[in-house]
Amino acid sequence: MSTGGVAEPAAPGSAAATPADAAAAEVRAVHAAAAASRPDFHRRHMSLLAAVADARVLGPLAAYVFLHAGTHAALRRLAQAAPWLAALTPAQTHYVSQKLPSAVHSLRGVSASLSALASVRHGSPFTSYPRLADVALADFTAFAFYGMYVMALQAREHWSAWIHHGLGVVGTALERVYRIAAVLPVSFIIPEATVPASSAVWLMQRAGADKSHPCWFQAALAVRAVAFLIFRLPVPAIVAA
Repeated sequence: MSTGGVAEPAAPGSAAATPADAAAAEVRAVHAAAAASRPDFHRRHMSLLAAVADARVLGPLAAYVFLHAGTHAALRRLAQAAPWLAALTPAQTHYVSQKLPSAVHSLRGVSASLSALASVRHGSPFTSYPRLADVALADFTAFAFYGMYVMALQAREHWSAWIHHGLGVVGTALERVYRIAAVLPVSFIIPEATVPASSAVWLMQRAGADKSHPCWFQAALAVRAVAFLIFRLPVPAIVAA
């Protein structure tokens, strides 16, 4: 059919399609595929408010606060039997109470991050955004909020610590909103795996175990060194790969 004497181009799959039509259709398909694989720096997957206050953030945050309160209450009871606990200031008691939530965050965040990276490796590092990447980032946001809660209880942290935690919240929230190159922030959660070993060394020193049980203390130092070699040293290589 024609309009005004000009014939309409035939569909690529029709009987009247020419080799030129088929070639043009193939070029358009290639361009469409390239555009689909390109990161969309303007697409928002959720609101910024949801990224800092959805269930994946509020759930872990509530759990960390609950663990902190329970640990703090237990330490106050144990202080009667442990002189080193009795010698702690209120701020130091909150610092010790933070060790259990930080260990839980370490195990949860690192396991989610490693699983997410394994998924990202099978797709584009710029556009892949597996579910566990969102879990890891939301958990990091929750722990940053929890860290600020503990800082408020201690009432003695330097202003730079508040900036550090605030930037962590903003960075992970923006990643959850735009979901571009998730491999980068998720990779930097992996070093959190060294937290339990570092906490154990600190607690043993505080309790005097470095002098009363030197063999156990040396073993804790060795575990911490191995954890640093496994979980911190390879991170630049993971990001570069």
